[in-house]
Amino acid sequence: MMKKRNLIDIMKGLAVLAAIFLLLGCSRKETAAASGGAGGTSGGKVTITIIAWGEPGRQAAQKRMDDKFMERNPDIEVVFDWPANMDEVLSAGHAAGNPPDVFFAQEMNPPRQVAAGMMEPPDDYMAKDPDFRKDELFPSLFEPFIIDGKTYVIPSVTYATVLYYNKDLFDKAGMAYPDESWTWDTYRDAAVKLTVDENNDGRIDQYGCGVDKLINFYLPWIFTNGGEYMAPDRKTFLMNSPQSAQALQFLRDLIYTYKACPAPTINVEAVTSAFIFQSGKVAMEVMGSWMTPTYDTLDFDYGITYMPKSPHTGKRVPMAYPNGFAMAARGKNKDAAWRYISYVASKEGQEILGSAGLGMPTNIEVANSDIFLKSSPKADMRVVVESMKIAKGPITSPKMGQMDADIIAPLGDEIFLNRRDTQEVLNEMKVKSEALTFAP
Repeated sequence: MMKKRNLIDIMKGLAVLAAIFLLLGCSRKETAAASGGAGGTSGGKVTITIIAWGEPGRQAAQKRMDDKFMERNPDIEVVFDWPANMDEVLSAGHAAGNPPDVFFAQEMNPPRQVAAGMMEPPDDYMAKDPDFRKDELFPSLFEPFIIDGKTYVIPSVTYATVLYYNKDLFDKAGMAYPDESWTWDTYRDAAVKLTVDENNDGRIDQYGCGVDKLINFYLPWIFTNGGEYMAPDRKTFLMNSPQSAQALQFLRDLIYTYKACPAPTINVEAVTSAFIFQSGKVAMEVMGSWMTPTYDTLDFDYGITYMPKSPHTGKRVPMAYPNGFAMAARGKNKDAAWRYISYVASKEGQEILGSAGLGMPTNIEVANSDIFLKSSPKADMRVVVESMKIAKGPITSPKMGQMDADIIAPLGDEIFLNRRDTQEVLNEMKVKSEALTFAP
């Protein structure tokens, strides 16, 4: 059975590899043929291939930016693709020596991709390009992308942790809206008051808050309480500190002690249930600001404010969720690839992306302009900008994928499903994580 399964896996891998050869090869040949050229150049033009993930609104904004880039750079042709299985496309293209020239990246994955040899650090290009102004971008957004002193991703859009709240539910309860003075204690007390059994049948009809068990979403609570995830060496696990345990216990108590949050399920996909913020039955949610365009379409009124401070540190430390573009280490057109990446980070490129309202521009001036500040009809986007100024990007391991799937997520369930002691679980996370990260 095991041998048969391995054979099937190998066959799948070969099929994906063949598909990538065909996809990237055909894309380049079709573009070149349309312009009368071949082999990555077309009629004197260089063709660069780019892949990313994104919803239709993001794709439309990206198309506008690509068109403007090609207008500014008539010697470069951009072929942009949005594969549903982007990780597979990227891995197979890299293994075949024919990767896309540029690809989209998020804050958690670069250490793994750098270790696999997928990313080219553009530091030399940055230093030589007079049009690239790193000082015009939020400095904290580079933190997740600097590995061993080299920069691997140029951030193009970002998000920060904020507190979403349902104004209608607060108004119905006669309660003041959350504001920047709130601490965890204020948040907990309000959540308890906003948890309602409307017909006294013993079942909760409305919850005061929601808690997500994915590490991306509970890390800001840990950061706020003075905890950390990984050390700068990207091997030493730090999340078993008393500060981290205290933060996770606070979230656990909201669910099981105060009954103010619905309990999460084992299956992450099953989180889409009757009790999510979009349902109108959850009063508050601490979440990344990428939800704003979705929440703008809801049929109830909502607002955003700053995530609550820890009563133990007196601080709030939102998490920064930067996304950006990276240059493929095995790409064939690196000069043209850099010109594209640099343009995306330019003021003009940022204005085009920011106009879609899908995320905060990484250019400081554009983020502070009406292009972003007035991008939502309901939310005060100044909260996102101010939160970004104090936000912290995560330090992750090159083995993050395996570490999360095999260690962090299953042991996290032991905490969020109320099975074992929080500190005990975090100590086990450290032992197992470091056995992986320090392994050759």
